This record gives sequence, C-alpha cells and structure tokens, in this order.
Amino acid sequence: MDPEPSSSTSRKRKIDRPRAKNVSRQSRGNSKKGGKGKNRASQADTDSSAADKEDEPLEKRPRTQASHKGFEVPDLMPLDDFDVSSRPGFSSERIPVGNDMTAEAATSQTASKHSYHPYVASTSAGALAEAAREVGKAISGAFQQYREPITHDTSFESPLALNPAKSLSVQTKKEQQKVLLRLRDLLGGAQKEATNQVSAVACSITAFHVNLAGTPTNCPWNRSAAQVFITDHMERYHSGSEDALLRKSILSMFHQRIARLRREWLERNKQEENQRLCLAAATAESQKMCRKKAYHKLHERRQKLANRVPELNRHSQLLTALGPEGMSSDEEADGTFEIQSPNWRSPELNQLLKQFDEIDVIISTREFEQDGCTLIPDVRHWRGSITASKKFVSGLPRNAYEAKWLNGLQENYVRVFVRPRADEHQFDNAGLERYDWSMPAAGLNSQVQQFREEYDFQSVYGQ
Repeated sequence: MDPEPSSSTSRKRKIDRPRAKNVSRQSRGNSKKGGKGKNRASQADTDSSAADKEDEPLEKRPRTQASHKGFEVPDLMPLDDFDVSSRPGFSSERIPVGNDMTAEAATSQTASKHSYHPYVASTSAGALAEAAREVGKAISGAFQQYREPITHDTSFESPLALNPAKSLSVQTKKEQQKVLLRLRDLLGGAQKEATNQVSAVACSITAFHVNLAGTPTNCPWNRSAAQVFITDHMERYHSGSEDALLRKSILSMFHQRIARLRREWLERNKQEENQRLCLAAATAESQKMCRKKAYHKLHERRQKLANRVPELNRHSQLLTALGPEGMSSDEEADGTFEIQSPNWRSPELNQLLKQFDEIDVIISTREFEQDGCTLIPDVRHWRGSITASKKFVSGLPRNAYEAKWLNGLQENYVRVFVRPRADEHQFDNAGLERYDWSMPAAGLNSQVQQFREEYDFQSVYGQ
C-alpha cells in the first residue's frame, strides 16, 4: 500500500490549485489580442469616472443596489420634507456618535466599516447629514407602493395576491427591515442615542412635578423632569457647572428619590384598593345575609299561616319541603316588595304562595286595627317577574316544577339531581270560601288600600 500523504503535501495541493486557475486565466487573457492593454485602459477609465462621481452632489449620483448579509437594500426614493437636522441628537455641526467623537472621525469610521456604500464615502458632517436625509426619503417613499392598493381598493401583485392584507403586511415588514438596516449603517449609534432623548420639556422648575405612574428611567416625562431638576440644581448651587460626573451623581440620587416615592404611592394605592375590596365584600356579604334572613322570615310566616288556618294545613308539608331556599326573592321599593319568582316553580305553586301572602296581609291588618297598632304588614306585589336562578329545590311533587324548565334538562340530570316525586299536589282552595275576606275600609294605610284595590279578595275566594 502507498503511504498516506502528509499534511504538508495536502496543504500544498490546496495551495497549488488556485495557482493553476490563475495561470489558466492569465493565459486566456494573454491569448486575446491586446486584451491586457484594454483591461488596463478600462481600469483607468473606471478610476477617473469614480473620482468625478465623488465631486458630484448626492442628488445627481446614480442610485445603486447594495447588499447586507444576503438581502438587498431598496433604492432611495425622493422626499423633500424630511430634515434630519431638526431631529434631537442630529445637527450639521456635530453628530453625537459615541461619547466624544467628532463628526469627521465618526464618518471615517463608518466609511471604513461599510466601504461598499456610496453615501458614506465623504468625510464631512454635511455629507453624513445628507445621507441621513436620504434615509428619511427611503422611509417615506418605500411604502408608497403599499398605500396605493389601500387607497384604490386594488389587489397587490405578489404570490400572496389572494390575500392582500397578508401580502401588504409581509412586504411592509421586509421594507421596514431594509430601511432600518440602512439607517443603522449610515448613522451608527446616533440613531439609538437620538431615540432615547426627549424632544420636549415636560415641566418647568416653578411647576415641577413627576409622574409616579411611570418608572424614573423609562417614562419620558420623568426623564425630562430629571434634566430640568439637574439644570436648576447646577445653576443654583454649582454656578452652572458642566461637570459630567457631578451631573451623573445628581441624576442617580434623583432616580432613587423618585423610585422611593413611587413605591410609597403604589403601597398607598394598594391599601386603598384593599380597603375598597374589603368594603365591597362586606357589603355583598351583608346583602347576602339580609336575603337569607328575608327568606327565613317569609318561610316562617307562611308556615305559621298554614298551621293557623285549618284549610291550609294540607299545604304545610309542601312548605316544609320548599324550605327557605324555595321562597321568592324580593326587591324593596317605597316600602313594597316586588316578587321575583324563580323559573323552576310551576304557575300553580306560584298562585298558591300568592294566596298565602294575600291572606297574611288581611289577617295582619285586622289584628293591627284591633290592637291599635300603627304598623303595617309587608305588602308583596306579584308582577309576574321571573328570575333565571340556577338554584332549585329537589324532591318536590312533579307538578310543582315548571314543565318547560323540567323538559329542558337531561333525563339523567333530572333523575339524579332534581328527583321529582311521582305524586301530584292539590293546589285548590277548597274550604276558604267560608271566611270573610273583606278588608276594613277605615284606618287603612295608603299602601294597604292600593293593595286592596289591586286584588279582589272576595272574588278570589268565592265570596
């Protein structure tokens, strides 16, 4: 077997291959008649034309396509209303690139890093400002073609033409990425520095205040207020000194003070919010307890009435099964109560409970008159209002439930949770006609009189 070639031999082969290509290229160039002389002449013409183009203004230079790591930068489009010198951080005298770098140094440094770009070849600050102005033209002009489809409601010519909105979004993001890369290449760190500056003064020293809702460093208002404070402090106590280290120290103390005030303000707001939530929770709990007491009171009153009137004794077992949870909710207004019946109760059960309330008002009114009491009974008005409550009482007779509500439930749910009894309850008023249900006309409260006019007790109970 032949010995393997050494590393030096393989390295030599790698080096010799390009040389062979160069020799072949040179031989091909020499084979052409006068080829070498023509190449030198064309190179001299190119150098002279490039020197002439450097003296031309930027507007007259031809637009070229440059590349940045694999994708193209768009052509610059003209726009005369973008003035970069008016933006904070840019001027024709000095471009704030780096800490203490002159415009000439920044321009030469940028040109050395990005020598492929024609707009950074100049070494003057005015040329760099002009190049930045051209970027502004690109920012406005690059999206002109995307405003046309929106204005004229036309489709966008692209592979995504079936979805114009998506096509516009994709193309716009690409153009925006290209423009931002071009701006970064031209201005270096000046864009970031100018973005962080505040273009307007937030407040004056005579009406000084900060925004505690924002952070000391990220809120533009607080950043501007910090500069106002530092300027006034330096003029009052340091004779207007421009010591950068001293200003930085004052700025740090100002940020610490604002951060401490902000923490105290947030803590105070948190305590107030907790108090408000506690008060709301206590109010809701109090209302819930009041409703429960009202349910228990109403159920107890109806149960006593069923035990007091013999003809109502047969409904006592149904009232016990209903319990306080089966009572209607009331909304009090002007001393009267608007009844809101749950949607699961049948009309027959609602009518029975309504008769209980009417009989209770009549009996209570007579007792109050006989005793000379000035109190009035609770008047409950039945307006047919129904609430869609999810709570219901299980184990009642089947005719005590609303048929429509019961049929809307699943069979398994009815069998497991509702559990209606097969027997039916008798909701008639047999035997109540032998009582005198007339209410006395004299000495009645106006609310009771209105209640008497609204319900004809004699016709209801067969008198």
